[in-house]
Amino acid sequence: MADSKIETKDRIAEMAERFARDTANHELTIVHDDGVYRHVKARSTKSGEGWCCWFEVVTWPGALAIRGDCGSFQFARSEDMFAFFRLDGRQINPGYWAEKTPGGERSLKTYSEDVLREHLDDWLADYESDYIADYPEDVDHDERQAAWQALPPAERGPMPAPPTMPTPTRLRKIIADHEETEGLDFAESARVLLDELEDLHVVEGTWEWDLNDWDWQYLWCCYAIVWAIAQYDTTKDRKAIHAVQDTLARVASSPPGPITLDGRPVDTIKPGGAL
Repeated sequence: MADSKIETKDRIAEMAERFARDTANHELTIVHDDGVYRHVKARSTKSGEGWCCWFEVVTWPGALAIRGDCGSFQFARSEDMFAFFRLDGRQINPGYWAEKTPGGERSLKTYSEDVLREHLDDWLADYESDYIADYPEDVDHDERQAAWQALPPAERGPMPAPPTMPTPTRLRKIIADHEETEGLDFAESARVLLDELEDLHVVEGTWEWDLNDWDWQYLWCCYAIVWAIAQYDTTKDRKAIHAVQDTLARVASSPPGPITLDGRPVDTIKPGGAL
């Protein structure tokens, strides 16, 4: 039986690649920076791209909001939300982070045809393996049926006996026919197909199959938050380094003053003299 949940790591990795492409020419601007009150904005610097895939992140005590071309989301957890999102380093943690949104995980997932297909592929693989083991005499039924129909009527013998259970080939045809007539791009159509398969008694419990996956905009914005914080930290570190370098440069360029002791130039103090 197919697992009720399908692993989403591949889709998360795919979104990481997409985000990298979408923001290859992006630059971060710090609009406001006062403690945990922050406002940063990112957009492409490439001519012609302009505001394509732009986004901005705003934080205030206990909350972070992101909005832009690829969606809008809000999170609430700790006083400094940049510190909260830094806990996972440069990785995203969509499941845990979803708990910090107003609607939770359910509001951030949508029906996915890809997830349905993965469920069907897993189930069909198991079904075919069991079919070969349980009904060896029916394995080549489709081929025998086709060969029988290809013979001239006068040469045909008895029609091959129907298989005990629907063959994997027939089930694949049922799925293909449903896809052609009804499509699989909506959850309602997917459930009609699964009900049809259950009526054939070839699968059960499909109501437990989770056909949803993370909304692509949510994953994109998760990567955007991580990217924005990394750029912000780099900018702050660079500014701190420049400040130190400027201070050292000023010290190095200043003429040395007289060496004093208790406010008196050392060269005016005679040996053994009172201080």
